[in-house]
Amino acid sequence: IGVDIFFVISGYLISRNILTDAERGHFSLTRFYERRIRRLFPAAFVTIVGTLVIGALWYSPEHFKGLTQDIVATLGSVSNFYFWRGSHDYFAKASDPSAVLHFWSLAVEEQFYLAWPAILLIGWRFLGKALPVLILLIGAASLFAAQARLATDAAGAFYLPIYRTYEFAIGALVIFA
Repeated sequence: IGVDIFFVISGYLISRNILTDAERGHFSLTRFYERRIRRLFPAAFVTIVGTLVIGALWYSPEHFKGLTQDIVATLGSVSNFYFWRGSHDYFAKASDPSAVLHFWSLAVEEQFYLAWPAILLIGWRFLGKALPVLILLIGAASLFAAQARLATDAAGAFYLPIYRTYEFAIGALVIFA
């Protein structure tokens, strides 16, 4: 539930910042990404380097190789796809989870940053006050798709950004409520 709430709050904050800057005529995609990098990169870098150091000291060569593969996916902001394809059950009780498994949610967040600004800005420019309808439709489509996906691929519904978009949309809709 914590990640779900995080995505809703993120949808609210990011959407509010983008729309506020757009209304003022000050939105810059470069500045937007620069702020995201400055906010997320330092903590992620320290965590990844620390995990690598501890892994080098603690893990067997075979496990360390697996850790480095996990970290490469993490650094590429695609760990959610990587863990989904590797069938990592996030909630498995008897498993050997990756030390960077928790980065899947940051990958979803970063993927959200790639598409959401364009969706909001295009919607704001062409739809004006009807932008909440677009956000509602995107959110509803994502939620329905996630529910449908659960029956055939629960891990995909968990890890993939298209099935998490409804949470960001809920946060964005709070702006208009």
